[in-house]
Amino acid sequence: MTIDGRPSRLHHYAFLTNDQEATRAFYEDLIGLPLVATWSEADEIQGAHREYCHTFFALGDGSALAFFQFADPADQEQFNPDYVPTPLR
Repeated sequence: MTIDGRPSRLHHYAFLTNDQEATRAFYEDLIGLPLVATWSEADEIQGAHREYCHTFFALGDGSALAFFQFADPADQEQFNPDYVPTPLR
């Protein structure tokens, strides 16, 4: 926390991806962010069992840029945003 009570950083910033390998190649090979974790997870999300892959790329402040992709294309479509996120500015 900062002196005024606002968080100084977040643990991670998460985005949906339609292609984990293309995402990895871009952020790790091209941009140079190291892939520091990959998790295969299964959770109940909005009342349904869903499986997904979650990847984390390290940022300089100790936080991470995270991406997840659902195993089921129907889940992927349901949670895909109507816009293309651009996490780096």
